[in-house]
Amino acid sequence: MPTILNRPPVRSRQGCGLLSYEHFQIGYVTSDLARACDAFRDRYGIGRFQVGSAELPDGRGLIDVALAWAGGR
Repeated sequence: MPTILNRPPVRSRQGCGLLSYEHFQIGYVTSDLARACDAFRDRYGIGRFQVGSAELPDGRGLIDVALAWAGGR
């Protein structure tokens, strides 16, 4: 079977927590995006976030999103 993703090797042991072992994606909802990014940066060492905004499909508001890669590198 071909590899779909070329992820860096994991340098932690299983059972070390959700954000440190082969966990691929997590969603976190907050009313304060900047504070949430600070918390993930301080607590889990996530360095950079890609932040963006988009209008909701029904046109009744905006959604702000921050994406980050954590682990491996």
